[in-house]
Amino acid sequence: MKYAFFPGCSLESTAWDFNRSTRAVCSALGIELEDIPDWVCCGSTPAHASNPSLAVALPVVNLQKAQVMGAPVMTACASCYSRLRTANHKVRHQPAERERAEKVTGRAYDGNVEVVHLLDVLKNRLGLDAIRARVRRPLGGLQVATTTAAC
Repeated sequence: MKYAFFPGCSLESTAWDFNRSTRAVCSALGIELEDIPDWVCCGSTPAHASNPSLAVALPVVNLQKAQVMGAPVMTACASCYSRLRTANHKVRHQPAERERAEKVTGRAYDGNVEVVHLLDVLKNRLGLDAIRARVRRPLGGLQVATTTAAC
């Protein structure tokens, strides 16, 4: 399985450990990730609240780049996933949004690049049995506690 990977801003900064573990897990499971070249922020934090046109155009830039790569887009960030999927939906179903995005980006885009989340790939495409088959060190009996970090 090969995916155009969109790490997003968080995985490239504050969630660097999530980025590292995502790549390691995918590599161990035979999921090939190729970063979208020169990706841009999807605007998940401010764009959709401040500029509706930008909220569609920013994700579309990344989707256009992924379209050239010929692979579905995978992301691990829930916010990026939401912005990429929302942009695709708007471009596909709202001609005015499509026109506006194409005007901002300067390129055509039809909204047909598939966008998937890491968890969807792991559970529904690879499958739990395939994951279990690759476990080398079972962690049964391990006691785990979570902590709440201040934001």
